[in-house]
Amino acid sequence: MKPAQPTFRSLLLATAALAVSLASASANDPLPGAADPFFDVSQSNDSTLNDLIRRLPRLGRGYEESLAGLSAVQEQMIIHERRMRGEGLPESHRPLFAANYQAIVTAIVDDRITMHYGRELLHLHRELLKRAYAWQRRPSPDQEYGEVIILALEEMREELATNAEPLAVVPECVRTPVIKGHQLWIEELLQFGAHCQVLSRGELADLAMKAARLERFEGYYKRDAHLSHHERENLHERLIELNRELIDALRT
Repeated sequence: MKPAQPTFRSLLLATAALAVSLASASANDPLPGAADPFFDVSQSNDSTLNDLIRRLPRLGRGYEESLAGLSAVQEQMIIHERRMRGEGLPESHRPLFAANYQAIVTAIVDDRITMHYGRELLHLHRELLKRAYAWQRRPSPDQEYGEVIILALEEMREELATNAEPLAVVPECVRTPVIKGHQLWIEELLQFGAHCQVLSRGELADLAMKAARLERFEGYYKRDAHLSHHERENLHERLIELNRELIDALRT
């Protein structure tokens, strides 16, 4: 049986809940859900949008209000991801956009392509999506133009299939799905926030800089096609630090 492919929503829920758990824990307290929060949250009920709130204790009215703000961001990000999968487009286009987005996300998370290349593909995906929604809104959509969009999507899938490494040749010791999932979450938050003002320009720029720093260190550590236990822990220390700053920015 083929293993289930990671969805961006499960990665979103996992990294968001892990981030808040880490941010809310004091230095001397055990981390909530420390056993395996990534697995627990990613396996949550698909119909539940507020896993993040369900799994955290109530610590006063002010804390609940800040959690409500975080949950609202989470919900907006889920809607953003559904749009990235072509929600609302005709049946001739929606499954193709969903498959293309899934293929890009999976290739990034599995370390089969670089984050730089994945970023380029996501940019092209967004551009095609923008044109598809504009095409759909026309009073009489030109079917020939709609077919051009489909051809462009198919070419992207073929290029990805050609350039991505087969999963079988990617050493397990260099795979970092939580790190990659977090980087994707930040990428999409930056894209979403730039248009919907979830964060200020200064906050967006600061997060982009810190996410780039995490990506740079990941590249240093994986350069020799090996990731030691110490290097992996160091990456996650940087991930925790970035998550704390991200949650603080979203709460204000």
